[in-house]
Amino acid sequence: MDQNNDGTRAPIPGTSSAPIRIRNLEDLIRALDDHAATAEDAPNSSDEERGEDLANVFKGITFTETELLIDPIKVLTDVEKIKGIQLGDELPDDVEAAFELILSYIDNLDANDFFKIGGHAVFPVCFGSENEELRCRAS
Repeated sequence: MDQNNDGTRAPIPGTSSAPIRIRNLEDLIRALDDHAATAEDAPNSSDEERGEDLANVFKGITFTETELLIDPIKVLTDVEKIKGIQLGDELPDDVEAAFELILSYIDNLDANDFFKIGGHAVFPVCFGSENEELRCRAS
């Protein structure tokens, strides 16, 4: 997945150099309109080439839930980070965001897929924390 740290998509070859941020249907339509304008400017491009370009655009903006959850799982399985959260401490922003992201997608995710991307490793690490909020969120 070609994603920048700020959540924007990396530029797609053959398009403008500005990163694309697809957050909703309106952003998707805007990206497709930009692509269509670029394709119309190409005088000798065939329908097949345009189809390939469009396929590349969709490849650059699509992802699966499992790809989205890999980074939050890495955060929650970082043993040093989790053990560093003491009893009564507030959860760090990245840990809070990791829980929020996982919770927002977990209903649509197959348990086997969650297991395959290492999601099961979150539980022993988080349950081993002395921080009550962290243990509760992992439940």
